[in-house]
Amino acid sequence: MHEPVKYKRLKEIIAELKTQLDAIESGTLSKEDIESATELGRELYERLVVIRHKAYDELIKGKAQEIETSKIVDVEPERITPIPFKIPEVSPNQISLIDVIEELAPETEAEPAKAPELHKPNYDVHFAPLKPAAQVESVYDKIARDIPKKESLSEQIEKAAIIDLKRAISINQRFQFSKELFKNNSQEYEVAIEKLNTVSRDEAMKLMDNLKTKFNWSSESPVANDFKEMVERRHL
Repeated sequence: MHEPVKYKRLKEIIAELKTQLDAIESGTLSKEDIESATELGRELYERLVVIRHKAYDELIKGKAQEIETSKIVDVEPERITPIPFKIPEVSPNQISLIDVIEELAPETEAEPAKAPELHKPNYDVHFAPLKPAAQVESVYDKIARDIPKKESLSEQIEKAAIIDLKRAISINQRFQFSKELFKNNSQEYEVAIEKLNTVSRDEAMKLMDNLKTKFNWSSESPVANDFKEMVERRHL
């Protein structure tokens, strides 16, 4: 059988804690005694919590009983004893707040606070017209201006010299030149191309003038200008 656990009273717990606290102050408390002191402190705390809970429980029960009793028994209300109050006398030399207000009131009404005067803007000021800012040339524009513009590959091909007119003129251009410049006379076209392809530049330019007069080419005709450009490229 297990031995019954001895129930310690609060006085015993407090006495043991006091002894261990004295040992702590003197520096003689061992590690085991520290653990024992911790357990005693915990037990004392738990006992006090239980006592506090019971005390609150009894207090609530007592209040409930008083409320129930007051509902049944008529209790004569307590009489309130009036407290005598005397208005203190004001000495003739004492200045009251009302006197100060009445003394300052006429001055306040006579000289009301003036709002600060606002200066009206002068709309008669004439401003000189602004000069346009000088346009500053950017570095990119300067480089683009100094460096000559390069022609694209297509432009270079269009302005390159032609070795043979017969090969340079496409099939679509051939039918277009024959129809619009030689009045759809393919034989006249072939003869003209053969001569323009073999003669010198001066002779080719004279022949072009004769063809222009013979077939009445307009100076504004894009087809005639294209044909002339190709002949000039042949004789660069």
